[in-house]
Amino acid sequence: MSLTEVLLAIIALSAVITAISLIRSSGRVAQSAAQLEQTIAALTPRIDRALQESSELIAETRSVIARLEEVARDTSEVTYETKRLAVPMIRDLGVLREGTRQLVGLVRGVQTGISTLRRR
Repeated sequence: MSLTEVLLAIIALSAVITAISLIRSSGRVAQSAAQLEQTIAALTPRIDRALQESSELIAETRSVIARLEEVARDTSEVTYETKRLAVPMIRDLGVLREGTRQLVGLVRGVQTGISTLRRR
């Protein structure tokens, strides 16, 4: 057997081993692709359901936010109106309190005067 024949035999054997490896690898790739396809098929309904629930949750959240904005506007209006009405009333109460204080002073003065007149 010559060197050329030995080299050709080694090359042929390498080609056969490579072909066997490629066939095995392609089988594994096909099996992995099939498993991936099954996994995607199994997950698709779950993903669709999660997306639907997320959409519903977003819609509910938007509704709640809109209602909260409405409540905030109403609260602001009530606060403004309360302030608008309460401040003058508080001022009037201050004036009334001052008048009441003066009236109490006047009544005490009259009582003192009457007491003094009775003693004489």
